[in-house]
Amino acid sequence: MSLTFLAPLFLFGGLAIVIPIALHFLRRERLPRVGFSAVRFLRRASIEQIHRRRLREWVLLALRMTAILLAVAAFARPFVADPDTLGAGVTVVVVDTSFSMSAPGQLGQARTVALAAIDQAPPNHLVAVVTFDDAARVVAEPSRSRTAAVEAVRALAPRPRGTGYRTALTTAVRVIGDRPGRLVLVSDSQASGWTEGEGGLRDDVALEIRMVEPPDVNRAVVAIESEPAGLDVRLWQSGIANDETTLSVAVDEVERHERVVRLEPGFSSIRLPMELPPSGVVAVSVHDPVGYPADDTRYQVLGRQTVPTVLVVADSRDADLRYLKQALVPSPEARLVVTEALSPRELGQRPDVVNEAAVVVLTSTRGLGRAGRDRLKAFVRDRGGVFVVAGPQVGGAAINGLLGSERTLGVGPARAHSAPVTLVATDLRHPIMRATPELAPVIAQSHFRQTTTLTVGSGAVAMSFEDGSPALVEHVIGDGRVLVFGSDLGMAWNELPRGAAFVPWLHEVVRYLAGGRSQTRELLVGRGSALASDTPGPDGEGRVVNVDTRESDPTALSSDAFEERARRVVAGPATGDRWESKPTDADQRLWRVAFMLLAVVLVVEGLVAGRSH
Repeated sequence: MSLTFLAPLFLFGGLAIVIPIALHFLRRERLPRVGFSAVRFLRRASIEQIHRRRLREWVLLALRMTAILLAVAAFARPFVADPDTLGAGVTVVVVDTSFSMSAPGQLGQARTVALAAIDQAPPNHLVAVVTFDDAARVVAEPSRSRTAAVEAVRALAPRPRGTGYRTALTTAVRVIGDRPGRLVLVSDSQASGWTEGEGGLRDDVALEIRMVEPPDVNRAVVAIESEPAGLDVRLWQSGIANDETTLSVAVDEVERHERVVRLEPGFSSIRLPMELPPSGVVAVSVHDPVGYPADDTRYQVLGRQTVPTVLVVADSRDADLRYLKQALVPSPEARLVVTEALSPRELGQRPDVVNEAAVVVLTSTRGLGRAGRDRLKAFVRDRGGVFVVAGPQVGGAAINGLLGSERTLGVGPARAHSAPVTLVATDLRHPIMRATPELAPVIAQSHFRQTTTLTVGSGAVAMSFEDGSPALVEHVIGDGRVLVFGSDLGMAWNELPRGAAFVPWLHEVVRYLAGGRSQTRELLVGRGSALASDTPGPDGEGRVVNVDTRESDPTALSSDAFEERARRVVAGPATGDRWESKPTDADQRLWRVAFMLLAVVLVVEGLVAGRSH
């Protein structure tokens, strides 16, 4: 064991001890010699007083020097460290605790695999444990002792949240720091857990993937639509099951309907005719003994939903405005209302109109000033949805800063295609495509002659063009959302507005973006709002909390594909760069002891100095 310091440069402050030493010798009181006839009677007493005075001066000097050294040591942040641990390698066991790890038997398998990984860590390695779902948590700090890591693994419990590999691996790499590292990932390797990012794992960080087998079949209730005559229920099944299952409906925890159904792989829609009360909470459940329990039940608040209102921001001469007005005609089927259309210049001058809207569709930035941009920023922060149609009338310089100084919408230059490209639904589980899966093959028939280059950044790709470039990118800012479409809606660059899929696709985009303002009675666990708890069901505030059903698909990546993504998309410095790893005094906090001793020394110095006068 050895004493080391986090901020050793402060130790140079110890040179200040020369100040009290110099003052001690330069300011010593020199008494003049005075002749006295009866000096023989005073000599003994005088010598005793001088000795006591000189002793106090030396004590004061020692106390002042000690005070300076203690202050310097406290600011240098001392701690006692094992020299072997400072350069030791680190094994980080990263365990998936999302709800796709909650099927019967999965948690026990994950514990067994994680404990084996801890036991197999090299003897000279520190061991840490990171658990993750859509957020990562360091549950056992790097330590040579395996006890804390073993206890953390034994305490594992899945949460009803989604999977986020990017944040998990980024956290693990930062725990490793610039030391030799070994990363063991215990997960079902679910494909839906990946989001794009920049950077990658360093080449010298070994990655081992310990696979936990997903269930053969998982059933989930993914959507509920309440109508006056009953319920439209949308179900999902992964894998093939030959048995029938039971679908049940409860209103305010009282069972009202039950039906035996047989599901096919993929999505299924079932109509349940029944009389529903005007208010309350309806819960639709599917019996699923082998899949994930978290997605077996979905909740909805009954009652009249607020109709989303749409504000179109466009130049009056733009063709986009004409097609948008035709597509967004209010109707009972559309379930939306267009408030009015404003020019980009008027956006900052009409806050009343903006505040009444649930969605802003932006097709032009001509004349968009600072006031308009600030109005859009405030609108998104206040749970609003913005659909940016990045066609020829939208400039990246005017709109990229909508998310703030540290993030960008990624609207780049336009590019022409020698051969037209088509539109592809990259994520069929995204709510826009999940609501109307039949749109995917129809929307792919539209041809795009020119598109806008979009950078994903911190967003997520919902749709792509045929050549792999992003076509529809989603950015989430608190409770608000921004969708950026990499083309126009006015026929200048593509044929989409003429296609049969245009109107229903646009309506789903609007309804999805309106979720923050017009459907706040439904929240997702861990996504979109700090109001959402980790317990699905009614929250007691007139809302319900549901799980994100994108997690319901257990489709896994192969080990090679998983590692290829891990090396490519972990947020952080590029491959070969080093994360700085510093030792820590968090557990010892010896600087506090130094400050307490400093206070004691100053008190004693004051008392001794007071008796010297």
